[in-house]
Amino acid sequence: MPSDEAWTQQLEDVIQGLVGRGMSRPQRRNLWSVVSGRMGMLEPPTLTGLASQPGVHRHASSLKRFMTHSRWDDRQVQAELQQAVLDAIACQPAEAPIQLIIDDTSTVKYGPHMEGIGQHYCNGRIRWGHCKVTLCVVCGEVKVPWDFRVYVPETPALAQGLSFASKPALAQEMLAAFPELPGRKVCVLFDTGYCSKALLKYVCLERKWDVVARMECHRTVRHWGRKLPGKEVAARRPASWWQPLGVDDFEGGGLKVTLWRGIRGQLVMTRRDGEGLEAVHFLVTNRRDLSAPQVAKLYGQRWYIETYHRDAKQLLGLAHYQRRPLRGLRRHWTLVDLAYTALRLQACRDNHLQTDASRPKVTLGSLRQQFRLTLEQKRLRAVIEIYRATEDYQQAYQVAGCAT
Repeated sequence: MPSDEAWTQQLEDVIQGLVGRGMSRPQRRNLWSVVSGRMGMLEPPTLTGLASQPGVHRHASSLKRFMTHSRWDDRQVQAELQQAVLDAIACQPAEAPIQLIIDDTSTVKYGPHMEGIGQHYCNGRIRWGHCKVTLCVVCGEVKVPWDFRVYVPETPALAQGLSFASKPALAQEMLAAFPELPGRKVCVLFDTGYCSKALLKYVCLERKWDVVARMECHRTVRHWGRKLPGKEVAARRPASWWQPLGVDDFEGGGLKVTLWRGIRGQLVMTRRDGEGLEAVHFLVTNRRDLSAPQVAKLYGQRWYIETYHRDAKQLLGLAHYQRRPLRGLRRHWTLVDLAYTALRLQACRDNHLQTDASRPKVTLGSLRQQFRLTLEQKRLRAVIEIYRATEDYQQAYQVAGCAT
C-alpha cells in the first residue's frame, strides 16, 4: 500500500474519478476537502475544522456555499457513484448473488428552522431529528450503499409544505431504479417496518426477485386454507416442533403458507433457545425450496446495513451536520456515502491485488486509519516548515490549524 502523500493522492484520484466530472475546478477542490475531512474526521467535525486541515487552503465560507448554495446536482453525483458500483459488481464472480438491503437510521437534531425534522424512533426512544432510508447492495466483496431517501413523517411534512411518502413507498421507489443485471440472482432483505403488501407484491410479482422479510406477529397468513395471525400459528406448534436451526442458538421451523393472493411462500418462526412464544420472530419468504435454517441464515445477512450505519456515524460523521435546508442535508449524506464507497472499493482493489494470504485483509477501518495518520503527518510537517521559516511557534500552530 502506498504511503503518505502518494497514497493520499491515489485516493483523491479515485474519488475524483468516481464523481465530479460535471463540476468546476473549485467545486472539485471543495468536494475533496469535505470528503477527505470526513474520512480523516479531524476535530472538530465542522466546516471550520475541515477548512483547517493541511493542504486544503479553503475558507469555511467557501465550503458552506458549496454545501448549500453552489450549483451542483447531488443526484448526478449519486448516479455516477452507482455506475462505479455496477462496474465493481461486474468484476465479482458470476455466481455471486446480489442482496438488496433496506433499513433506516435517525440522527438526533433540534431546531424549528431545520427542514424535514420530525419525531423518529432512535435507540429505543422517540427523538427529534432526520431519518435516512437507505438501500445497500451486497455482491461478493462489494458492500456499499446504493441510494437513500429522506423520510419526513406526514404531520411535519404537511406543515412544512413537503410531499409525504411512507417508508415502504420510498423503498419501492429506490428498488424501481435498480437496474436489471442479467445472470445475477437478486434477494431483497428488510425488517418489519417495510413488510407491506404493496412492497412484497412489487418485489415478488413485478421484479420476480427473492425476498426475506421479518413480519410482525399480528400479520395474517393462510395455512391449509385457514387465515391465522402469525402469533396464533406459532402457538399451535407443539413443543417437539421447535428444533435447533444451527444459526447461533436459534430454534424453530418453517411452514409453507400463502402470504397474499398470488404470493406463495414460507413462514419461518425462530426464537432463542429456551425462550417462550413472546420472543418469536417471524420471517416470510417466497423461497419455498429453502429450509428454515437457510432462510434464517439468509436474513442474517441484513446485519450488514447495521454495520454500515455504525461506521457512517462513528467513522465518517453521518450525524455531524447543521444544515437547515434539505438540499444541504442531502448533499451531506451524499458525500458521506461517497467517502464510504470510495474506501470500500479501494479495500476491494487492495484485497484483489494482495498475493500474500497470510496478511490480513484490508478493511474500511484500516484504510481510514492510514488516511488519518497521513493527514496528521502532513499537519506535523506543516508546523515544522512554518516554524523554520518564522521561528514563531504560535504562528506555526495557527497557520497549520492546530490548537496551541
